[in-house]
Amino acid sequence: MDGHPSKHPGEAGRKLPLKPCLAFTESEAERLFISAGRVESFVNNVYRVQSFNDAYMEFKALEKEMAETKAAITIRGQHKVERMVRSYFLETDVFFSHWRKTFGHIKKQRDIDIYKDMEKKYDTNQCYNLLHIMRDYIMHAGDIVHGTHVGNNDILLWAEADVLKNDLRKGNDNRKLLENLTDKRINLLELADDAYPLVMEIHELFMRELAKNADYNLKEECGYLLSLKSKTVPISADYWYAFSYTGPENVNVGITNAVRVSGYGFDYYRLDLQAYAELKAWLDSIETA
Repeated sequence: MDGHPSKHPGEAGRKLPLKPCLAFTESEAERLFISAGRVESFVNNVYRVQSFNDAYMEFKALEKEMAETKAAITIRGQHKVERMVRSYFLETDVFFSHWRKTFGHIKKQRDIDIYKDMEKKYDTNQCYNLLHIMRDYIMHAGDIVHGTHVGNNDILLWAEADVLKNDLRKGNDNRKLLENLTDKRINLLELADDAYPLVMEIHELFMRELAKNADYNLKEECGYLLSLKSKTVPISADYWYAFSYTGPENVNVGITNAVRVSGYGFDYYRLDLQAYAELKAWLDSIETA
């Protein structure tokens, strides 16, 4: 792409300033598109933790606001606090549900249960188990903010362990965990702070396992994408895209006709060479770790 699309008037403002690159053969362009798709699929999983990260930052911003104002929580403020707490713990549920489904496909194909192995690893981790309890309670019973306090020197948001316990069946391991807690008021601010690095650690574990168990060699795909640098360096372009046309069957539309043929749909990937280089460096580091 030569120039930014918003600055290009084009035809009725819809035409992008694309220029076909003739430096690649059709087979090279096809391989380029496939490799970009595989790497992008992996990168999408990298960002699966982003919503959880955002929810945590919003939660911490609320905590800071409460600490600065030191004002008693109004009814409206109480609902805001409950919503922010709920959002944080529900994002953990979205995060874990995604990975359970993702690794479920690998389990079916290869009989490798990565998610279950993770659960075994953290089976005795109190923070992980409390996180699981909070997610379940919100989904099936309601809000977990059972009490709040804003003082001159402290802020407390807590869940009552006995209330949570009543929602669990007898014999449930999580019920036993709640019964054995010394402090029956579970500090939700502390739990959020403890859970954040834990979820990030699990996310890193999942990314490593996904890279290791992909049905293609992710490192080779990054290497191929980076190899195009030698062909692109002599060409001035603001952005690079790989296209695949989806037109009528048995109609061959060559890559060189990128912006000349109308009436054909296409899929595309924006190529990010810097991201590919960083991903390849990460893959190198986990190989040697």
